[in-house]
Amino acid sequence: MYSILIIDDEEWIRQGILSKVRKSGFPFTEIAEAANAEEGFSIIKTLQPDIVVCDIRMEEMDGLELIEKVHRMYPEIKTIIISGYSEFQYVTKALKLGVADYLLKPIDKYALYQAFTKCMEAIEQEKQAKIRIEKLELVGSSLEMKQKMDKFLQKEDLDPREIFSAYNDRSSFQSVSLFVDPGTNEEDIILNHFLDSQGSLQLNRNMVCYKNTPHEFTILICVPEPHMVNEYENYIVHYIERLQTDLHKNGVYRYTFGISGFHQRIDTCIFAASYCLKHRVLLEDNQVIRYTDTMSFQQTYKLASHVPAFLKHHLETQNIKGITDIISDIYQEISVAAISYKSVQNLYTHLLMVAAEDFNVNLETQYPRYPLEAYFYSSLRELLDSITELYLKIVNVSKGRSEYSTQRLIMRVKEYIDTHYAEEIKLEDIAELEHYNSSYLSLAFKETMNINFQDYLLNVRLGNAKKMLLSGQYKIKDIAVMSGFKNPHYFSAVFKKAEGFTPKDFVKEHGEGLL
Repeated sequence: MYSILIIDDEEWIRQGILSKVRKSGFPFTEIAEAANAEEGFSIIKTLQPDIVVCDIRMEEMDGLELIEKVHRMYPEIKTIIISGYSEFQYVTKALKLGVADYLLKPIDKYALYQAFTKCMEAIEQEKQAKIRIEKLELVGSSLEMKQKMDKFLQKEDLDPREIFSAYNDRSSFQSVSLFVDPGTNEEDIILNHFLDSQGSLQLNRNMVCYKNTPHEFTILICVPEPHMVNEYENYIVHYIERLQTDLHKNGVYRYTFGISGFHQRIDTCIFAASYCLKHRVLLEDNQVIRYTDTMSFQQTYKLASHVPAFLKHHLETQNIKGITDIISDIYQEISVAAISYKSVQNLYTHLLMVAAEDFNVNLETQYPRYPLEAYFYSSLRELLDSITELYLKIVNVSKGRSEYSTQRLIMRVKEYIDTHYAEEIKLEDIAELEHYNSSYLSLAFKETMNINFQDYLLNVRLGNAKKMLLSGQYKIKDIAVMSGFKNPHYFSAVFKKAEGFTPKDFVKEHGEGLL
């Protein structure tokens, strides 16, 4: 059951939303309304609703101020903003504040219901997360264990006996990294296995488990004696098989195990298991990955230098086909090559940076569902589909401002050419001056001006040369230099090709002047 508050200073809009809420069929037990932000905040303090729907533009305190205040004091409340088309510039700021969704007036009921669904799903996920965190504390004192393991990984002096009562100088270690895909509920099943472990492995004697990230477990096993390695290897294999069987019985298939070999050092085996696990994005059919499975993935891949600039241009111009074509080309290249995980991570980081740096996108607050690690995806296809989805969201938010931004850039370039045409001008130099890639600038110039950079520069030079020729004040050899041409002979050849006359004949045909 949920509670909801509608805040809008226009009564007919507020009543329209309330009507949609009552007819929606969603389990709202409390439905409240407010005519301004101050009244709304007063109700929020008393009711603490699950969902707040708020207009952006209101008298005195506006909707954005209210949302910022609500998220600071009641971070669990989900907010939806509503806005008119003329207020679209506020959307970016609202997204940065962490609103669940924004809707444009007039409010479409299906869009409103979709926003409610998104809020309710987030509320339920947070409730489940709290329950799982409470259960995780039972697993070998998870938080305390993670802190101890972090000391090992930072190479601090820590005796393994503080973790394993079975440890001695002849012991070795094996590690298993387990990744649970976001949005699934495998953790309850996993917890039961850890808590019910019997036989060879016992918590805090020769096995520990802790939560490494919100979706990743680390299992560490201590093998007391060298002759017991095979026994422990067989046990962990059967242990994972039993866990997989339970997962499958519960309809869960989205998980991956990374298994290390046996090592004398704890940090070495943990890093080895993590290294195997990260290859899940390359080995989409493998739910259990060992080092031997990763050995063929050694090729390097580097994104072509022009690709980020072209992606930026397509994003600014809302060229969805251009975006999807580039992403498709990338997939075709990497799907047939056995590229290393490091190359995958570098590629993913570069593609994220197009959004984060060029479009001032904060991935943590605006788009938190896009992780920074490539192995959070179960395949290369899924990774690139996610990037495409992110770019399309940017296209939707940036509509209306990109054309203006590109036009301003090209107008600056045009003004530079018009002023400095007599000097040696190179596209690369102007691109560096404007902090843009030269390939992108060339494409943007042609699309905006309907003429390429070199042809425009030539037209400007020839236009000024013709004015000087007809003025009768300069000699042809001086006009050549003053117009930006290397020498009089080159000037005459270019002029004749463009105008059909030599400079001298042009003057005879079009006016009197001194040569």
